[in-house]
Amino acid sequence: MSYYMDSSALVKRYHYEIGTEKVDEIIDEMNGEEIFISSVTLIEIIATLRRKVKERKITKSRFLKLKSAFLYDVERRYTLIPLDDSLLTDALNIAEKYGTKSLDALQLASALKTKPVHPEIIFVSADKQLLKYAEKEGFKILNPEK
Repeated sequence: MSYYMDSSALVKRYHYEIGTEKVDEIIDEMNGEEIFISSVTLIEIIATLRRKVKERKITKSRFLKLKSAFLYDVERRYTLIPLDDSLLTDALNIAEKYGTKSLDALQLASALKTKPVHPEIIFVSADKQLLKYAEKEGFKILNPEK
């Protein structure tokens, strides 16, 4: 089984929230499965963690450790879907089709890049609206908060 994780799910790996246990279970119990993430997820995770420093939910030192752990995992655990012109075009079409937020359109377009090779891929997100769109696009879905 392969998974596509958007930022709202993956951030739970690096900062404890509702759903962290489920995300950890998926990642820790990988048995040859791939976990796909979008290149945009790099920006979203780092920005989210940095915002937690600003909100005084974590220290700057903790941010640096979490950032390092995340970037380590990006290199070793996750398959990165690069942003390119075709992905941007696909995201534009998704935004027009569903009226999504821009980053959600990029996330869904990235996930759709995996479907030809991994038709049974599970779309993991804590964003209920994005999960609805993913389901409409034929994904099996999983909300780690449930």
